[in-house]
Amino acid sequence: MNAVVKDQHRLFELEVENFQRVTLVNFAVKRGITELAGPNGAGKSSVIDAIAVWLDGLKVASDEPIHNGAQRARIRGRLGEMYVTRTISRDKKGAYTTEIKFEPVGGKAYPATQRQLSDLIGEHNLDPMDFVKLDTKGKFDALRAFVPGFDFLKASQDHAADFSRRTDVNRLAREASAAAALISIPNGTPAEPIDEAALVAELQEAGRFNTELETRRARRAQVSTDMESHRTAAQKSLAGIPEVRPAALAVHAGWVAAQEAAIAELEQQIARIRARVATGLDQTEQQITAAETELRTAAETSAAEADRLEKLLADAGELPQPKDADAVSQRISQARETNANVARAEQRAKHLSTAARYQTEADELTAGMDAREAAKQKAIAEAKIPVPGIEFGEGTIRYNGSPFEQASMAQKLRVGFARICALNPKLPFAWIRDASLLDDESYAEVGRLSAEYQVDVLIETVRPIGGDAIVLQDGRRREAKPVAVEESAA
Repeated sequence: MNAVVKDQHRLFELEVENFQRVTLVNFAVKRGITELAGPNGAGKSSVIDAIAVWLDGLKVASDEPIHNGAQRARIRGRLGEMYVTRTISRDKKGAYTTEIKFEPVGGKAYPATQRQLSDLIGEHNLDPMDFVKLDTKGKFDALRAFVPGFDFLKASQDHAADFSRRTDVNRLAREASAAAALISIPNGTPAEPIDEAALVAELQEAGRFNTELETRRARRAQVSTDMESHRTAAQKSLAGIPEVRPAALAVHAGWVAAQEAAIAELEQQIARIRARVATGLDQTEQQITAAETELRTAAETSAAEADRLEKLLADAGELPQPKDADAVSQRISQARETNANVARAEQRAKHLSTAARYQTEADELTAGMDAREAAKQKAIAEAKIPVPGIEFGEGTIRYNGSPFEQASMAQKLRVGFARICALNPKLPFAWIRDASLLDDESYAEVGRLSAEYQVDVLIETVRPIGGDAIVLQDGRRREAKPVAVEESAA
């Protein structure tokens, strides 16, 4: 903005009457620095407070803005070619009211409103030290207002959440990779496990088969034994046939002898006994025949059974070899070992997959954080930041690459001036309360910044520094002799 445009809203002069500690103070606002000096209680702060109320009304006034004993206060200043007068009155009930009048230079005064005054002066923030005094968050909030298209708070919260999540995800990825590295898999381990159930079923079938085979072998052995027993019985029966007659005749001879003895004793029964002998002989023959027949039949039956069993054995053929259950058991053991390796491989693959998934999420979080940072930097680059070198961190600001709190007072003043000039496009005016706290370098910087930004600065000091300082005492202006800068600095 050029000097001609700035002069349209420049504060040229000011008069304060009966406001707070001020009884009457009037002065011209010089180009550059205008110094208000005086001891504590002289009214310097009241003059600056009066300017604030003159611009913004009773909303920024103290509880008792009118000087003790007065009924009204008046603040009058010239903005460009317009005199603006604000009058503050107190009614009988103690309430305060205010009126504004506009008076063009060389023209007649007319009533105005706060809205008209605000349109004339625009938005304003007049003390560069207000920014310097803010805490870290306050400074961050004050400057981020110049980047309206970017939500720094949400971005900071999202960044913190993503950073925390990425930290957790990276830890989980490392843990999964470490777990996978601890699993050793032999070479040649198949991708799929062996069907142990099938091998167990095969083992069970081999056991059943071998049991049945042993049963069949035992049955054959029993058949052979039975066959030999029948043959022996047949032979025994055949061998007993020749002995039947002698044995029977021997018995008969003994019996005959007994009978003959009986005959000698019992002559009278000879006839009958002889008849009985004849009959007994017939019965004996029948018994011999029956016994021989029975033995021959038994021999034939046993021989036939032996032949039948022999034919069965001949027809049955050779028994199969038993199945090798030990080999199946060994295969099951090998399968279980292989399957354990497959399970470990699957577990390792799962860990590696988990690690990869977490790594992908971490990469996505990093990309999101980078994109958010790029969006922030783009918004900052496109915004009208009032001073070069400002950078936004996570809730903090940096200046020329260093934390703002590490900047010198002169650098902080530069940022503060740049900010109020950006906020005050219409009113080229600023003030600094208690400028005695500034060192020589900072004071000189105020002069340079005033000239650079074409902003008139009203500063408040306890003792006058310049020879043209406006010295106040007891609410009024008085002349003062200049005091050397070195003395004031002390």
